[in-house]
Amino acid sequence: MTRYVWTDAGWAEAHAVRAAARGVAIQRDFAEPLFCHADGKLHSSRSTYDAAVRAAGCEIIGKAEARKLAASPYRGAPGLEPVGATLKRILNGG
Repeated sequence: MTRYVWTDAGWAEAHAVRAAARGVAIQRDFAEPLFCHADGKLHSSRSTYDAAVRAAGCEIIGKAEARKLAASPYRGAPGLEPVGATLKRILNGG
């Protein structure tokens, strides 16, 4: 996929601009530090975030996997009683 960047002269292909630029260009993994709930720290790199999640015994899933889990028959399938209703029925002796 071709990437474009905005320059003073207008849109240009990114590789052409990089070839013409002099000096070092640093491109970070994240635009902003990302909070990792697994270890409670801010990570400024995707690789350190991924390592912290794996070290905590967790797994990173993408949007496709999350959609599959949400569509599974065990989560929110029509005809299942909501948890609150089940608890009320049990507590009322039913």
